Amino acid sequence: MECLISTRVKAMVEQLAREHQQELAAAGTLVDLEELTAWIGDECGRQLCENELTDRSGRAAKLEQCECPKCGSLCPRGDPEPVVLQGLRGEIAFSQPSYFCPRCRRSFFPSGRSFGIAGAGDGHAEDFAEDDLGRQLAERKAAVERFKEMDLPKQQIGSTAIDPPQIAVTSMDGGRYQRRDHFGERDRPAREKHWREDKAFVADGAHANWTIQRKHFSHATPILDLMHALSYAFSAALAVPEKDVYRRWADWIWRGEVDRVISALRERQLQIGPPPAEASPTDPRKRVDRALTYYEYHRLRMNYPEYRRLGLPLTSSHIESTIKQINRRVKGTEKFWSQSSSEAVLQLRADYLSDSAPLVSFRLRHQASQTGVNAYAQAP
Repeated sequence: MECLISTRVKAMVEQLAREHQQELAAAGTLVDLEELTAWIGDECGRQLCENELTDRSGRAAKLEQCECPKCGSLCPRGDPEPVVLQGLRGEIAFSQPSYFCPRCRRSFFPSGRSFGIAGAGDGHAEDFAEDDLGRQLAERKAAVERFKEMDLPKQQIGSTAIDPPQIAVTSMDGGRYQRRDHFGERDRPAREKHWREDKAFVADGAHANWTIQRKHFSHATPILDLMHALSYAFSAALAVPEKDVYRRWADWIWRGEVDRVISALRERQLQIGPPPAEASPTDPRKRVDRALTYYEYHRLRMNYPEYRRLGLPLTSSHIESTIKQINRRVKGTEKFWSQSSSEAVLQLRADYLSDSAPLVSFRLRHQASQTGVNAYAQAP
């Protein structure tokens, strides 16, 4: 079957190439050519899916009556309902037959089962979603256990039988934070179904970050952002007349030998003295004192060789960049928010920027849970 499809696709591609040779030649760079061909592939896949779902709906529409999945009553067929699904290759539009149960006072769509759309047939989308999530988590947990049993060389080169387990990382940028109920706690109420296996907590040196870490993420490995650690070394190196001192300190920090940096800073402080209260940030005594205090406080969070051995991240740069993208949406001279609206916009902005594309899955779940009617409670 796969060989036959591959042969037909190859013939179709050759025909398309002949018919659209000018467009392909005008694509220019390899990137432009890949974007054009990727769009062609996506459009072919989208139309194939749309045609197949239309055919399935047509076959399901031949039934004049269908049994209600909730009460078992035979229900008449109603008007077809237009559906637009967000697939991996774009929007898929078709119409599916609907049936209305007078007893349950709700519509249902039997063809949804053949599409794999939970809840389209019987309205039990939430139960399906929870069962499916539980199955995925169980499979992932079993895969992680198999990965742990592998020899270290096999873990490093990977295995075709299992994907390496993903590392859950919590990153923070300095500043305010708002705690929600049971935020970061191990013993969550049963109704709060969050999968938490944080392995690392990465942040800069702000005290607020590490207060949160001790209170809510004490089980995660604390890691001081490497970029911030190096920036303090660079600033302090400007107060030392010796050349290449920053490179030497940076190398020590990378090797996890922060105690050597602390010793060098103490020696320099003995030479120039402590900073007076009125010292400016650019005063050499202030530079050395700030770096010395910073490293003494965070030295236990700077074991970078061990973090690299465990495959843990060393920087929170990506989260700080993400914060800037969120700030562009919510901060401005003419932007004013109430607490409820700001929370909603922050959540939407975070979902929009997320690599896991939660908005796409939300739309699919939302579409699957639609029954086509509004349910009204009967007055007592």
